[in-house]
Amino acid sequence: MTDKSIEQIAARLRAQVEELNLFDVNLWLGQPDYFPLAVALRAEELVPAMGEYAIRGGLVSHWDGVRLSPQDGNQVLCDADAALPSDVWTIWVGLPLGPREQGPIPAAGAPNSRMRGIRLFPRTHHFQLSPWVVGSLCEWSASRRLPLFL
Repeated sequence: MTDKSIEQIAARLRAQVEELNLFDVNLWLGQPDYFPLAVALRAEELVPAMGEYAIRGGLVSHWDGVRLSPQDGNQVLCDADAALPSDVWTIWVGLPLGPREQGPIPAAGAPNSRMRGIRLFPRTHHFQLSPWVVGSLCEWSASRRLPLFL
C-alpha cells in the first residue's frame, strides 16, 4: 500500500464520517477534573476541535460547574455565548433548591436562551436525589421542557 492510496482511503472515510452529521451531547469546556493529562478547551477552540472530529453541533458544559461551583461554570458558559457556534447549545449544572442560590443557576429565574438542559452531580455536590431535595428543580425543568442529565 502506498502513501497515496492511504491518503485516498483516509479522504474517502473522512467524507463518509462528515455525511453522518454528528451531534455530540457531551462537549466540555475548561480543564477536565478526572483526566489529568487532558488539555483545557476554551470556547474559541471549540469550533476547530469539532471540525477535527466532523462534529456538526452539540451540547456543551463547563468543568468549572462540577469542580468549582455550578454558578462559576454556568457564568463561563454565559460569557462564552458569542464564541459558541449557532449549532451548539449549553447544558448548565444545577443544584437543588435553586431559587435560593445566587448567580446563574437553573431555577433562579428564566433560563439562558442557549440553555437546553441541566446536569446534576449529586455525589460531587453532596445532595440526595429525593423529591424533597430536587423536586422543585425537577418541576422547574419539566415546565420548561429541559432534560436533566445525571
